[in-house]
Amino acid sequence: MEAKIKYKVEERKFRNNMGQLHIGYVTRLLVGKKIDETTFASALSKATNISAPKVNYIMMETAEYIMRRLFEGSTVSVPKLGTFKLSLKSHAVTLRRQAGVSAMDSININFQPCVEIKKKLQINNLQFKEVVTGPKIKIS
Repeated sequence: MEAKIKYKVEERKFRNNMGQLHIGYVTRLLVGKKIDETTFASALSKATNISAPKVNYIMMETAEYIMRRLFEGSTVSVPKLGTFKLSLKSHAVTLRRQAGVSAMDSININFQPCVEIKKKLQINNLQFKEVVTGPKIKIS
């Protein structure tokens, strides 16, 4: 049985397109604890019977391989995980000599999950559980 994704509904003040103040409700995912590298390697080690240092080494080499290929301009598909691709955000300039590195604003790595992950993340394939929190008390 898959775990249920926890969410909460929060009351918020917002302005409509006429600038009028209203109270509404926003649905948000409940944030769990961050899984750090040590926890990740330990869990993978237990699941595979590969020592944690070897898992760390494999992960390091995987990341290095992905980065090398991205720097070459390749799109990298990692089995059972997804596809990584570099993207560039730049601004237009009027002269050719102003283009190039000086016109670059940022470089990002885009990630697209694999088909199996996408299917599992479709709303109708998931189970949810609302976590009700107490009302917020304003202290003046």
